[in-house]
Amino acid sequence: MPYISIESGKLTAEQKKELIERLTSTASEITHIPEQFFTVTIKKLPDEKFFAVQSAKAMTE
Repeated sequence: MPYISIESGKLTAEQKKELIERLTSTASEITHIPEQFFTVTIKKLPDEKFFAVQSAKAMTE
């Protein structure tokens, strides 16, 4: 059973739905495994856990 796990900041219900549908569809097309065998989870992370790449570089300088 294929498992897709996403860690993300705040997403709306519609964004979650679209993300799950599109990830499942794409993975199914690539692997030739039927969509119904996929499990997708979304773990919400606090916004302070996300940094832009440039911001992260600036923090180390």
